[in-house]
This record gives sequence, structure tokens and C-alpha cells, in this order.
Amino acid sequence: MGPDWMQILQKQGETVQHLHAKVQIILASESLTVDQALLLGRIVDKGSQNADRLASQMREAGLVQSYLEAAAALQEIYRVLSAAVEARLQALRRREIVLVSDT
Repeated sequence: MGPDWMQILQKQGETVQHLHAKVQIILASESLTVDQALLLGRIVDKGSQNADRLASQMREAGLVQSYLEAAAALQEIYRVLSAAVEARLQALRRREIVLVSDT
């Protein structure tokens, strides 16, 4: 018997929803540092790689379109999270440059 794709998708969906909520809270924090944002980016990237691997495995298994669409939705959420983390990281770096140049 092969993998239970529905269970895997449900678990991945729960994981990305939880991560999305946490990422939004963390990114909104005024005390977020560049190092913390970098760590958050690595966490999101790892999730994104897992979602990409899952989508690839599902395509290789020849699953029905609805499963592939669910996997693609996971990938898109990770892309959005990654872009949000990157934008915040860039803002933090700009702020760091301003603070250093002001001293």
C-alpha cells in the first residue's frame, strides 16, 4: 500500500496554516532582528522544499488533479511566506544601515 496522500496533504495543510500564523506575528514584531529574520527564512525555505518535494512525488505517482492542486496551493503559501520574510529582512537591513550611518 502506498502513501496516504490525503492524510499527508491534511497534515501539511495544518503545518503551513500554523506556520503562516506564527510568521505573521513574528514579522510584525518591532523587536525582530536580522538574525531572527534569517532563521525564520531558513525555516520557511525548509517547508517550501518539503512542499516542492511532496508535489513532485505526487506528480510522479500520477495522482488526480485535485491532489496536485492542493499540493500547488501549499507551494504557493510557502512562496508568499518566503516573499514576506524576504521583504521584512530587507527592511531590517535598511534600518540597520540607517542606524549605523546615524552614529
